[in-house]
Amino acid sequence: MAESFGLFLIARFMIGLAVGVTSMITPLYIAELAPPKIRGALVTLNQLAIVTGIVAAYGVDYLFCTLRQLGEQCSSAPQHHRSCYS
Repeated sequence: MAESFGLFLIARFMIGLAVGVTSMITPLYIAELAPPKIRGALVTLNQLAIVTGIVAAYGVDYLFCTLRQLGEQCSSAPQHHRSCYS
């Protein structure tokens, strides 16, 4: 955990910058090293892998949210949380 909000913001900025640079450089690196016949396919495969990871993350999040709501409905605890993110 960050010791202060300012440190948290700086870390978030640096991580965002690193992810942005990486997402820009990776397709360029693939395109430069790949043989011309499969260059487009490899760059497309890279983008497909990224999108598949995002969809998988949403699926896992949905599963965890559903399991949490199911646990709240089945438990004897008061049900004051109707949404997964409340």
